[in-house]
Amino acid sequence: MVYGIIFMIPVAPLAFYGSFLVPANGMVALAYLVGGIAMLFTGFSYAAMAKRYPYSGSV
Repeated sequence: MVYGIIFMIPVAPLAFYGSFLVPANGMVALAYLVGGIAMLFTGFSYAAMAKRYPYSGSV
């Protein structure tokens, strides 16, 4: 499982690069960056809420 994660994570964005190139007007890296920042904010928000309400039920 660890080998699969190590192997797949770096190449996963490359699989869709070509199909995103035209809709993103050549700014695929910027689209990935914006999406990554949004996911970071979501993760930090979830971490803060989990610390504040550790027994709130299921996610």
